Amino acid sequence: MKKLVVGICFFCCVSLTPAAAEERLIVRDGVVGCKSREYFEALADFSAKNDQQALQQKLTAGIVTGRCVYFTKGETVVVLESAPLSGLLKVQKKGVPGEFWMAVDAAP
Repeated sequence: MKKLVVGICFFCCVSLTPAAAEERLIVRDGVVGCKSREYFEALADFSAKNDQQALQQKLTAGIVTGRCVYFTKGETVVVLESAPLSGLLKVQKKGVPGEFWMAVDAAP
């Protein structure tokens, strides 16, 4: 049982690592970030399944409700957390309050 707890603690530490407030640039237009990791992962799941209709509906709902935002190429973001095993970053637009989850390849 002790090994299981240690393994879970190790997995949590490795899978969600706080970043050292590193600045990065968005590398392409149309990058989406969502306030909720779960919401972003749902979008990514629709994309992986190539379900464009569901993806567009959920993305539109996310943008309209403010759950998600678009980032533009060249925009500076501050990395707040990195989840390397899932390929996600938690970022903040530089100088703007609010935190968003996005794909790590959007701001490598």
